[in-house]
Amino acid sequence: MGHRLAELGITLPAVAAPVAAYVPAVRTGSYVWTSGQLPFVDGV
Repeated sequence: MGHRLAELGITLPAVAAPVAAYVPAVRTGSYVWTSGQLPFVDGV
């Protein structure tokens, strides 16, 4: 998956550290379920 994103010129930011007791993402097969993730651009 990372290679295809790079081919398309898409870069993903690092996952933010959780600020509470939850798992930020869980992968099940081809799905990734996220929780508590907010969009940030340049750290803002």
